[in-house]
Order: sequence, then structure tokens, then C-alpha cells
Amino acid sequence: MPKIMKNILFSLTILFSPFAAASNWVQVNDSATPLNVNLNSLEQKLWSFVATQSKVKFQPKDTYTFQYKTINDSELYINALCNTHGASDLMSEFIVVDDGGSCYFQATYNFKTGAFVKLEVNGEA
Repeated sequence: MPKIMKNILFSLTILFSPFAAASNWVQVNDSATPLNVNLNSLEQKLWSFVATQSKVKFQPKDTYTFQYKTINDSELYINALCNTHGASDLMSEFIVVDDGGSCYFQATYNFKTGAFVKLEVNGEA
């Protein structure tokens, strides 16, 4: 296993413990090793970040499905969807939705610093 991947896995294992989450979280599998992420803690941090970064009214928290994967050696990309449009395989690739407002948003989390660094909320047509 490459050293950078070992560092990612070690960092994620240290920062997060595997616990079940209140919402539906799905890791997009483009890496060989699953991430060990405390999804409850991550989700709490996500909603706190969303509240400070956006004035938009969001759907009820428990209606969202979250797709996630690492995008480099220090960041986790999260794709939030309140409607998966019947997609049967959320693990193979991110669902991309144009418009839809706050039903769909994306966030980037830096697991080395323990902070969210970016939020994008879909627009409305």
C-alpha cells in the first residue's frame, strides 16, 4: 500500500471511530480500502458548518443521503441529496443534480485540520 494511502487511513482511523450515523451515509468506492469515519460526529460538524455558511432553509436533516470519498491526501468530499431519484447504486459514482436548491449540496472536509473548508448549495431553476 502506498505511504500516502497509509497516512490517510491512519489519520482517519485516529480522528474518527466507526459508529452508525443517524442519516444514510454511503462511501463512493473508488478506493480499495473503506474509510473508518465516525459519521455521527461528521454529520454534526457538517450541519454546524452549513448553519454558519448559508442562510438557505434546508430540508429536514433525516431526509438526506450523504455520499462521500477522499479527494486527496487530506480532504473528504461529501455530496448531500434529499432525493436520490431512485438510484440503486450510490456506491459507484456521485449523483449529480442540476438545480434543486438546498435539497442538494456539496461540502469538503479537511480531516487533517478537523474543519469543513467549502460548501456549495445547488441553485434553483
